[in-house]
Amino acid sequence: MNRTDLGGTRALITGGTSGYGRALADRLAARGARVMVVGRDPGRLDAARRAGHTAVRADLTVPDDRHAAVAQACDQLGGLDLLVQSAAVQTEVDLITYAPRTTVQKLQDEVVADLVAPIAFTVEALPLLRHGSPARVAFVTSTLGFAPKRSAPAYCAAKAGLVAFALSLRRQLHHEAPTVRSTIITLPLVDTPMTAGRAQGAMSSADAARGTVRALERGRDDIDIGIAGPFRLLHRMAPGAAGRITRDA
Repeated sequence: MNRTDLGGTRALITGGTSGYGRALADRLAARGARVMVVGRDPGRLDAARRAGHTAVRADLTVPDDRHAAVAQACDQLGGLDLLVQSAAVQTEVDLITYAPRTTVQKLQDEVVADLVAPIAFTVEALPLLRHGSPARVAFVTSTLGFAPKRSAPAYCAAKAGLVAFALSLRRQLHHEAPTVRSTIITLPLVDTPMTAGRAQGAMSSADAARGTVRALERGRDDIDIGIAGPFRLLHRMAPGAAGRITRDA
């Protein structure tokens, strides 16, 4: 695969105002990319602006916000070469002792945020990406998508679904829009606000971002960060052993 120069790349990162997404925005900018981050927290958005990023407030579960974010990428970046779907939420849900109505709403909200929204935003952004040559949409997933933990069933299911969508999209793009590539970024446990309180031994966001940018520059479409690659191999060879590692993560 030919090496990719990220200088001048017009990049949009969802969930780009904190954690891994923000570290990735900073790393891409250091490589010469023009970066727009999308988030919901006003303070984090202001911090991203002070760091030199274009920052847009949007709730990507809302159709009008998705449309507006794509329009702003067109207006402020002049187009789009790289879309990174990093935004996600994770909620602990007990399916055994639960209040049915509340629990179902939590599960639904989580699947919408972690799976439906990135799928819909990808569809919204594809016409803009097709004007870039070449362009790429990258989906940030997790080892929990294939070795789920017991406390976050909706998150794990959504990450597994995101991989399936990315692969299906890749096959469509290969035939219909070969200038756009679909990339899967698999992360191990990364130290972010979402993992606060359970991040012992986690990879830093900065290191995860550094590995991601290195792999993007090498032109890879399947990117395993840190121990995600060895863990995927373990899961293929001994799924029970891999499952025991993550089930109480």
